[in-house]
Amino acid sequence: MAAALWTGQSLRYEKPQLRLATGPRKEVPSKVLFDPPALPHGGNLLIHHVQGGVHRVVELQLVLGGNAADVEGIILQQRPTRHNATENLVQIQPMPDPLDLGPTAPQPPSFFPPAVMLPVFSLVVLCTFRPILATNGTRPNIILLLMDDMGWGDLGVFGEPSRETPNLDRMASEGVLFPDFYTANPLCSPSRASLLTGRLPIRNGFYTTNDHARNAYTPQEILGGIPDSEVLLPELLKKAGYINKIVGKWHLGHRTKYHPLSRGFDEWFGSPNCHFGPYDNTERPNIPVYRDWEMIGRYYEDILINHKTGESNLTQMYLQEAVNFISKYGAIKHPFFMYWAIDATHAPVYASSRFLGSSRRGLYGDAVREIDFSVGKILELLRNMGIAKDTFVFFTSDNGAALISAPNQGGSNSPFLCGKQTTFEGGMRVPGIAWWPGHLVAGQVSYQLSSIMDLFTTCLVLAGLDPPSDRVIDGIDLSPVILEGKEIERPIFYYRGNELMAVRWGPYKAHYWTWSNSWEELSQGINFCPGQNITGITTHDQVEHLQPLLFHLGRDPGEKYPIRPTSIEYKSAMLEISPVVRQHQDSMIPGEPQLNVCDLAVMNWSPPGCEKLGSMSAEDQRAVLRRSVREFPDFPSPGICFRDITPVLKDPAAFSAAIDLFESYLRENFPKIDLIAGLDARGFLFGPALAQRFGIGFVLIRKKGKLPGPTESVSYSLEYGKAEIAIQTDAVDPGQKVVIIDDLLATGGTMAAACELLTKRNADILICLVLIELTDLKGAEKLRPHPVHALLQYD
Repeated sequence: MAAALWTGQSLRYEKPQLRLATGPRKEVPSKVLFDPPALPHGGNLLIHHVQGGVHRVVELQLVLGGNAADVEGIILQQRPTRHNATENLVQIQPMPDPLDLGPTAPQPPSFFPPAVMLPVFSLVVLCTFRPILATNGTRPNIILLLMDDMGWGDLGVFGEPSRETPNLDRMASEGVLFPDFYTANPLCSPSRASLLTGRLPIRNGFYTTNDHARNAYTPQEILGGIPDSEVLLPELLKKAGYINKIVGKWHLGHRTKYHPLSRGFDEWFGSPNCHFGPYDNTERPNIPVYRDWEMIGRYYEDILINHKTGESNLTQMYLQEAVNFISKYGAIKHPFFMYWAIDATHAPVYASSRFLGSSRRGLYGDAVREIDFSVGKILELLRNMGIAKDTFVFFTSDNGAALISAPNQGGSNSPFLCGKQTTFEGGMRVPGIAWWPGHLVAGQVSYQLSSIMDLFTTCLVLAGLDPPSDRVIDGIDLSPVILEGKEIERPIFYYRGNELMAVRWGPYKAHYWTWSNSWEELSQGINFCPGQNITGITTHDQVEHLQPLLFHLGRDPGEKYPIRPTSIEYKSAMLEISPVVRQHQDSMIPGEPQLNVCDLAVMNWSPPGCEKLGSMSAEDQRAVLRRSVREFPDFPSPGICFRDITPVLKDPAAFSAAIDLFESYLRENFPKIDLIAGLDARGFLFGPALAQRFGIGFVLIRKKGKLPGPTESVSYSLEYGKAEIAIQTDAVDPGQKVVIIDDLLATGGTMAAACELLTKRNADILICLVLIELTDLKGAEKLRPHPVHALLQYD
């Protein structure tokens, strides 16, 4: 609504007529309050209509006349109210004018006094958004500071007795503190997926169905990652002209197709995985660190982390990346989005030499102090550059502290129960601080139930963008909360893997399932709730509570004292919670699970850029390969020593070395390849991995009768008789450039037949690749004129 149209007056219509798209016009004995008043000549508005315990949000056209308001529109949302409405309420709100970009437009007062607002269960801004402009007339810069495994109780502002976070405490005093801020999942990867999509992990696919209620993440052997169907925050901000950078841990898939620069980010300094290690580069490689598209080194090799002392300069490197990015784009007043996702407080914990030994809390405290220092430097830079009022900053953590690593490598979730991996408060409730000088009233404490998913929607709204309308968005818009001090009634859903474990509604939390961790894990010393065993609550079996365990988190933040199911309080609270849960579960459509399948072959053996870093030489790779080849003397006949590659298939380092050597040879010699053709079973094992490196197709040549559909075949002679191999008739097009791959070249009969088969299809055979060539058997001669390349040759 344009500023000039706001007169500061309120108009009341005692008997409006409400006509919805779902039914005829009818008179509703309701109260209508226009505050500020509607447009003089009508216009697009929102109406919040409460009747019979149901709250409807309607987009409508309003025509004013006489003593009535005729409205006509479409229901956008319909859901139960928190309380049974004792009277019908209609709230009409003018929709914002998308063309009014003036920063001085007055903010309308609240629509109802507190006593009247109680029945309304509202959610998000639903219509056209305009950016809340920075002082320089551009869209605001956005910085999200996401910590890794930092607990709610790690901050001085939340009562940590050492008081070693002065910069974060100051940030809270200058902004809005959220004591009731939640992650979307008690584990790293799913919570990050939810932050960037605004959707629960069960919707965006970051969960597993391999086991019930099991958390899952993205180790370097995972096949999955963030699906193409999901729309990420940086992708949307990019359309509004933002420059986007991620600093730190990505954790949404490490394969090329999941690269953050493919998902809206313009710059990246960090890693696709956590800084686990060191590894020996034979069974598994060390984790790479990237600058933009290419790796620049690996943890423990080029980016050092000393487990013994805990020393690493990584946080300082991440700080410098942030300073450089802010300085570059802040100086030219170009709106930017920085996602600063550092991992110093994730075990193995680290800090730079300047901070080692500086904390009363040990090494973990050292890491927290360095993070606090770094946040202080970032905010100081914004102030010194004069862009603090142009920059919205939010600080939080991906999940609660990992008590399994405490006390030396883990933080504090006090006063809450348990920690990371669990859906008790210690695993899900995290720090939340919003900071935006000149826009937020300093020193606010908001008890708004809020979630890491809300940052998705809120950032879009602040940037003047509509959240996606083609999917369910679980994050709500917090801008009315931080800018106007409002509270929005909404539930918090606690998921663990594929199961809804608990729900919070107001001060109440209902556990439908309880589970800390398994008895088997406990017997191995793994405990997600050390020192906090509460009978019937921190269960080591997965326990479903058909009569949910109910806690009042205001009186009992530690979830120790369930409310008696026979009490009036229990029955009243569950009367409100049950329909919210039922509606959520009835409407839930899970996404395709991305975290079900692992494959050692997809680990970070050779990320883009590794060939420039003096990685393992070809000679060393052949040595690794040769160590995995097994000899069988006098087979298949006396005087012949057969070489078996089965151990190569069982050794990820050897397998990766083979693929690397094949890839290197092909890239050096053939500028264009259309297909990889795998010869029978062993070719099938190597061929797809190689085709994936090139982003091309793979076809299979097998013994006749093993392939479905129409095939074409050729026969060839073996010592024991005739054999036939076949290829599907539509597998290869004439003129396509094909590489044939197999494990072993002996007499060459099968490979020669494959060449004949592809020649009949008018394919262009570039090379016959084999892992091993037994040169004495002269198989290569049989293949002429087709060339052969073997990684290893034996007599």
